[in-house]
Amino acid sequence: MKRNDDIPPLAFLAAYPAIKPKGPKAGTAELNVFGWIVNNFPWVLLGIAVLCFIFAAIGSAKRSREHAERVARMEKLRSMEESARRNSFQGDIESYRHTMFVRQQRALMNDSLRYDILKRDNFRCKICGATASDGVKLHVDHIIPVSKGGRTEPSNLRTLCERCNMGKGAKLE
Repeated sequence: MKRNDDIPPLAFLAAYPAIKPKGPKAGTAELNVFGWIVNNFPWVLLGIAVLCFIFAAIGSAKRSREHAERVARMEKLRSMEESARRNSFQGDIESYRHTMFVRQQRALMNDSLRYDILKRDNFRCKICGATASDGVKLHVDHIIPVSKGGRTEPSNLRTLCERCNMGKGAKLE
């Protein structure tokens, strides 16, 4: 069996005339990228495998961090529930659950849903009828505010101009 050192640097390129280097330096080490890759193929594969492992580890670390955050939130909730059982602070649990509900509902409002509501309402304020072409900024508003238990779903959303929305605040209509 021949060692890699015994193989001429561009010998394998003879079978591939389309990629055979041309010019005064053809066959020299300076132009022998393909030869280097072939001669060092196990190391090239190892390098690619290491890079894949590193990228997978980075993704795994991110998922692990997100999981750890979820676990920490659940542990905090369990701890609060245990504390409430021992000390009768039921209000703390309800406050925490309400805060988590509000965060969860606000997180559901994404650009796609916002656009769907604006389109459904013809890009027009449902109270005063103003449009963006009138120079107003349009908002997507919760009819029943999230702070009062309203959900982020199309039946509870409507388009309002900035002025009408700021005037309404967190009031129920």
